[in-house]
Amino acid sequence: MLFGGTSTNVAVSVTKVGDAARYISRTGPTTVGAGADFYSQNTFRNVGTNTWTSAANYTLMSVSPNNNTTWTTNRGYMPAGSSIAPNAQVVASALCTAPLTPGVYNMQWQMNKNGTPFGDLTPPLSITVTASADNSQYISETAVPTSVGPSTTFGVTFTFANAGSATWDNTYSLVPTGSNNFGVTSIVSGSVPPSTNGTFIGSFTAPSTPGTYTFKWRVAHNTTKFGQSSPTITIVVSADAAQYISKAIATTVNAGADFYAQVTMKNTGTTTWTPAGGFTMMTVNPNNDAKWTNTRGYMSAGSSIAPGSSVTFLSLVTAPITPGVYTMQWQTDKSGTPFGEKSPIVNITVNVGPDDAQFVSQTGVPTSIVHGTTFTPTITMKNLGTATWDGTYSLASIGSNTFGVANITAVSTAQNANDAFSATFTAPATPGTYTFKMRMQHPSTKFGQPSVQVTITVT
Repeated sequence: MLFGGTSTNVAVSVTKVGDAARYISRTGPTTVGAGADFYSQNTFRNVGTNTWTSAANYTLMSVSPNNNTTWTTNRGYMPAGSSIAPNAQVVASALCTAPLTPGVYNMQWQMNKNGTPFGDLTPPLSITVTASADNSQYISETAVPTSVGPSTTFGVTFTFANAGSATWDNTYSLVPTGSNNFGVTSIVSGSVPPSTNGTFIGSFTAPSTPGTYTFKWRVAHNTTKFGQSSPTITIVVSADAAQYISKAIATTVNAGADFYAQVTMKNTGTTTWTPAGGFTMMTVNPNNDAKWTNTRGYMSAGSSIAPGSSVTFLSLVTAPITPGVYTMQWQTDKSGTPFGEKSPIVNITVNVGPDDAQFVSQTGVPTSIVHGTTFTPTITMKNLGTATWDGTYSLASIGSNTFGVANITAVSTAQNANDAFSATFTAPATPGTYTFKMRMQHPSTKFGQPSVQVTITVT
């Protein structure tokens, strides 16, 4: 019996999106030994409108949470050269390493483009990790240089713990897994029983060809690698190379105050550093960071730093005039091109102090003048310190020429008030190019922002 009103046909439109994926199937173990490698393979269908390619950064990514590293890797890859058109399928494979500790762990994957996941998730998979004969835990390594010269040598001592049940003998070794073996194919330790540490000592040689290489090592039994790897370290091989050694930099300073930054670097390249060759230290993060006014540090005049030697670069810097916490970092450079290791980032607290000054304005400074003639500029400075300026404070000349005025005495100027300094200056008798620049001092200690430097041509 039919009853009720008539039905209405409704047209349903389904619009495909650009990136969409449907899970099809997977293969991989549900039980593995701790520290063992295995493949997880997942098949997906492209149900979007975009074509998937490796060049466009389509990969498989670990999820729950995104990019988790329970299985060491967080990416799986399509076959090289793949081009997966809409409605086509692909098998993405991930070479995984089981956790070091036995237990039950979850695994789940999803397709992604440039780190943005899309489409179906694989069903959650529980994998049982069991104790195994071969397992290792990375403990430590001595400092690995990240900047070296071509064909130069360096030594590294690695420590790995035997986390398996078998005793390591001469069939166990440390093998390279980075982009270059640095002249060493394997390193054998002595007998290492379970639950003890093994020491692997290697002497390495940088490639003769300049470039960027990765340095990474892992324990292997015969040819089967297992357990944790050492961290991946990027090593730049170049004739100009430097290793950071130490620093001496204050971590608390007063606003507008001058102080010295000292950084010691070792020449690990094949060229000799000299001031004449353009070798200095420069502020970085960003390059030529000018918040400390000076962007360069210098070695002593006449220095010649041969490969293997160290040198301390010295820079007289000025704290920002505004209190706060600021960062400082340095790197060796040649004629403005930085190279080698960077110094560690230093956080420096800048406090309000008694003496600080801000440049406000200046008028009446010529850029061209006849020799022996006079000019009367006005330079205005703001007192940002806590002390009131009196007759012990003055504006001092710090340019290449004083133009006949070494300093101008301040009038009483309270904190946050301005003082306008004016005097009659005289151009040198000798024609040439000179700089005009002024800065506050108390009594002879300079502080705060200087005036804008003006280049004056004397005719």
